[in-house]
Amino acid sequence: MKAKQTKQSNKQKWIKPKITVKELSLHALLDKIFENGWLNDYSQEHSRLLAQESL
Repeated sequence: MKAKQTKQSNKQKWIKPKITVKELSLHALLDKIFENGWLNDYSQEHSRLLAQESL
């Protein structure tokens, strides 16, 4: 429980006061990617697509 509260307060610190909706959704997406470990899946998929394009 304590760890979760710390994470939330850290999040609030780095969100700028004049943040745009676009930036906010980007941060949310990045959080999701890192929390769910999608980053590896995404980079593998991206590499695969790049490889296909270069053929």
